[in-house]
Amino acid sequence: ALKVSQHLLGLLSPLLMAHVLVFQEAQNTETQLGQSEVAWGVNCVFALLALGLFQMVWNSQVQFYSHRVNLRIQSALRGTVLWHCVTNRQEQQKGTPQVYNVLSFDVGPNIDIIFVVLDVWIFPINLTVTLLAIFTQVKWAVVPGFITVLLFEFVNGLLLYMDGRYRDHVYMQKDVRLGLCAESFTHIRTLQMLDWTKPFEKQILDARATELGRQSVR
Repeated sequence: ALKVSQHLLGLLSPLLMAHVLVFQEAQNTETQLGQSEVAWGVNCVFALLALGLFQMVWNSQVQFYSHRVNLRIQSALRGTVLWHCVTNRQEQQKGTPQVYNVLSFDVGPNIDIIFVVLDVWIFPINLTVTLLAIFTQVKWAVVPGFITVLLFEFVNGLLLYMDGRYRDHVYMQKDVRLGLCAESFTHIRTLQMLDWTKPFEKQILDARATELGRQSVR
């Protein structure tokens, strides 16, 4: 509810700004305005200023509440992990993760997943409200604009997916190169004794060339 209200307050700013700009344009062109129009423009200006101040306070309170909820969830998860590790010492001795590793590296990402799920849940509400707000201003012109946004988002997601695949290939090839380097450093005396330095150097250079090639493709 707080996130939705924050989104609704954010939509009010451009709506009020549209009325303020119309009022300002009429004032700059020295267009004669009626008393009601002048009063409406002044009210929009004061409403925009009041909304900005209220948003500053409201956003800070929402952020504070989110941090407090995050802290409580984090404390609950850490307490659950500690309780499980204390009451199941036999399982811990069999090879389960250490308490420190779980608390340091697993609790934070799990909390992030919870907030991502909440954002996904309220996304249809925010999208519907945004489309309705735009529809009140541009009517059915919102449809081609929305389709264009979806098309670009699809292309962006596809490019991000391809970038992730190429990045994975680059890291895999980098591991191969670093593995060869580590092996050569470990057995440097053997390589010198058997005169295998040139062939091994060629393997490292070939691995580096492959890595740079995949990096250039990315």
